[in-house]
Formats: sequence, structure tokens, C-alpha cells
Amino acid sequence: MKSILILRYLLAIAVVATIFTSCGKDDDGGGTTTITGCTDTEAENFNVDATESDNSCVYARDQFIGNYEGSMTFQNLGGLLDQDSLAFTITPGISNANEVLVGVTIQSVPVFLDGIAVGDSILVDDVFNLPDGGAINPILTGMPVEVVFAGGVGMMNDGQTVEGQLDIVFKTESLDDIADIATLEGVKQ
Repeated sequence: MKSILILRYLLAIAVVATIFTSCGKDDDGGGTTTITGCTDTEAENFNVDATESDNSCVYARDQFIGNYEGSMTFQNLGGLLDQDSLAFTITPGISNANEVLVGVTIQSVPVFLDGIAVGDSILVDDVFNLPDGGAINPILTGMPVEVVFAGGVGMMNDGQTVEGQLDIVFKTESLDDIADIATLEGVKQ
């Protein structure tokens, strides 16, 4: 009698084990299990067990993509460059799953900066060449200006607001470098 109970118990364990080990989908009938999920290692929701992509990948940059209304204020050059009402965009980059392009207009000059989304932040380290610096500051009229941007913005807890700081250096051949820190804030529209 005990041996029958032990046999039933072992049979039940074998059935449960079989169920748990065959939880994938065997599309070809050849014993190969297909597990769908995100297969891109750069994605936030990468599934190490997935063998087939189901196009569900989510990237750090996705939360930032959109149009923003906000402001940009400068610590030292505020009178010349502050913008109390500023529209800017964040769009996907083309060469990397977490690359973004931040488009902002400074003193009527459109500027597009490459950035990388990492978690809840966008890191910017880019150079913008301006053929005539007079567009942003009359002192720089007729001078080519190299504008160096470094810093970043972060997504706030509300999931709609970005804010951060950019170190900006204006470089010309004939004047000393002009460095400043700009605070960028915006709310997704």
C-alpha cells in the first residue's frame, strides 16, 4: 500500500516537472522552445531568456521624446541670452537605441545637440559651429564661434518635466573663451 502511495507521489512530481519545463512554445515541433520578449541588450526591459523578439523593447530615451515648453537661463550672460519662453524638442537619434537629438533655438539660431539617454538622464557632450557669432552676441559679429556644450538634463518624478544644467563655452580665434552655465527646464506638451 505504501509503495502505491509513493508511486502516485512520484508520478505527480513528474507531471508537475514536465509542465514547468515545457512552458515555451514549440513552433516547429522539433523540441525547440520559442520564448518571446525583448532581445535587445540596450533596452531597459531586455529579457535574457527571450529567443524571439516581440517588438516590446523599451529604451531609456523613450520617456524623453517629445516637444517641451520651458526656459533657459544663464548665470553670467543672462541679459544677452536668457530665454523665459523656450520651445525645444527631443527626438530619437539615428545611430544608437539610446541616442537623442535635443533641438533648441538660442537667440533665433537653431541648435541641435547629440545626447545619450542613461536611465532618467540625458548626457550632452557636443560642439556646435556658428559661422557668425553676431547671431547670439553683437560682440561676436563676423567671427566664427565654436560653442561647446557639456552637461545634462534629468526627467523629474512627474514624468513630464526635464531640468538640468549645461556648461557652455563660446570659443573664437581672437577673443578669450566665454564660459557660462545654462539652466534648462521644460514641461512636455
